[in-house]
Amino acid sequence: MKKWIKVTLYTAIFFTLNTVCKGLTDDFSLNHLVRPSLKGSRWARTDEPKDLKNILAQKYTYLGKGKQAYVFVSEDGEHVFKLFKPHFPYFHYHLLGKPCKIGVSKLPFAKSIFEKIYTKQCEEQKEKEFQSYVNSFELLKEETELEYLHLAQTDHLQHKLQLYDKIGILREVDLDDTCFLIQKKTDLLYPALASLIKKGETEKARQLIQSFVNLSFQFILKGIDNPTTVDKNFGCIGLKPVQIDVGRVLVMESFAKTGPNLDQIYYSVHHMKKWLTPRSKILCEYLEEMVEIQKNTHNGESHETSL
Repeated sequence: MKKWIKVTLYTAIFFTLNTVCKGLTDDFSLNHLVRPSLKGSRWARTDEPKDLKNILAQKYTYLGKGKQAYVFVSEDGEHVFKLFKPHFPYFHYHLLGKPCKIGVSKLPFAKSIFEKIYTKQCEEQKEKEFQSYVNSFELLKEETELEYLHLAQTDHLQHKLQLYDKIGILREVDLDDTCFLIQKKTDLLYPALASLIKKGETEKARQLIQSFVNLSFQFILKGIDNPTTVDKNFGCIGLKPVQIDVGRVLVMESFAKTGPNLDQIYYSVHHMKKWLTPRSKILCEYLEEMVEIQKNTHNGESHETSL
């Protein structure tokens, strides 16, 4: 066999095995997580739930991943533990004339190389995401059901959390030297709403939709610039909607000068309207009605305040 054929074959095998392994583990590695800031930095937080020790004493099992975090669920099913992923860009290319992209993290050794070469960009992205987590904790604690935020090194937790990764391997995480957050476990909003529709529980579905509209207005009134419009980033506890994704909760720069832009609501709820349209015309109309009622209400409040 010619040398170039062997090289090509071995390279293909290597890349294939790399892809398979990353797929089996969701590319999870304790060596490639966002590092906490130094002890005493501006990201240090002192607020702790009273039952923090009990929450951390449980083992956690892999639940899934998003663009910014790996998610694990507690033994009692009431809490999720999130470990933050570094930001890696996409590599754009063309295949058969069509534009395609692949995450840099999918390529062998790319994480280590990227972190060393693009240290400044990684640090800037880290600062931006840390600000989002802090905004979520300080401005939207009830709306996000955040329980604990750990962004800077500490020395008082003195505990190694046990968690199972995607393939069932038990890992230990030194919490004092790890960046993480703890959030109440929720059901996904859209499957919960779909279940209510299927059961004919229209009144409960209306309550959930109305609460979702109220939640969307809360973001706007607090100056949050469209934190997410992805349906899987919303959950609910009973009939209370919850913002699951807390990595894009940034305050608009113009908010201090212009105040809330209530027209933003149409963008904030368009994904739910799109989802509802083929499932329930009545509930879709109800969503539109609630949006207009709330907008008019808040417009009136803003007018009275200005007077």
